[in-house]
Amino acid sequence: MTPQFKLYRIQFPVLSWILLKLLFRAEIKGMENVPTDGGFIVVAEHSSNFDPFIMMYTFGRERHIHILAKAEAFRAPIIGAILRGVGMISVDRSVNDIAAVRQSLDYLKRGEKLGIFPEGRRTREGESAEAKLGAVRLAARTGAPIIPMYIPRKKRLFRKMRIIIGEPRFINPERRRLTAEEYRPLADDMMERIRGMGG
Repeated sequence: MTPQFKLYRIQFPVLSWILLKLLFRAEIKGMENVPTDGGFIVVAEHSSNFDPFIMMYTFGRERHIHILAKAEAFRAPIIGAILRGVGMISVDRSVNDIAAVRQSLDYLKRGEKLGIFPEGRRTREGESAEAKLGAVRLAARTGAPIIPMYIPRKKRLFRKMRIIIGEPRFINPERRRLTAEEYRPLADDMMERIRGMGG
């Protein structure tokens, strides 16, 4: 776990219990699929503002998930400070954000964990969006596996919510140079795996 994020370590025990145990009564399946060491990339659909925190808290305190979040959220003084304090990564979606890519690569190479919502935005129930290529590109460049995560779109407070962690998959085990055309089917397959986990 990255040592400098004191706010993450302080808030985790209390807020994870409130979110996963009290508000949503989360039932988590598939934790045996999570690698015991090394970096990995968690990917899930994004349907509510709860999702980044559900993702972060599901994997436990010692597996610090650095969530990639839209830059707009970091511009509010208090909220931005909180997001930085728990180790989230600011991504400017209007450009090819090289700084965010470099930070993500650095974390993965150090054995840290990333959390990415591949569609790049929230989607409503019944809606779907094409995955962007960032997650598969990072996985291909670093050799880190991608772990699909199912977070239900429909969430009801104080009702049981089932979260599913899928098996890790290595995008480019041969570590060869992939063309731009080769990334698209990999990203589409990744989204199909996520959506298929919901039954």
